[in-house]
Amino acid sequence: MRDEPVIDMRLTHLMALDASLSDVRGALMRAARIRTAHCAEIRALLAQVDDLGRRVMVEVSTP
Repeated sequence: MRDEPVIDMRLTHLMALDASLSDVRGALMRAARIRTAHCAEIRALLAQVDDLGRRVMVEVSTP
């Protein structure tokens, strides 16, 4: 029998979530540069995404 790679689905899902959050973070950063009446809400969303990203990375690094 050949060795089958073991896939950690939890880690795979967390890494996919982190990649998606990075995409969202980039879009919000671009949107925050546009001066509109919604700048404050966009910055608040960006702060929430950053917080969620930090929590995901803590979970990724915790065995």
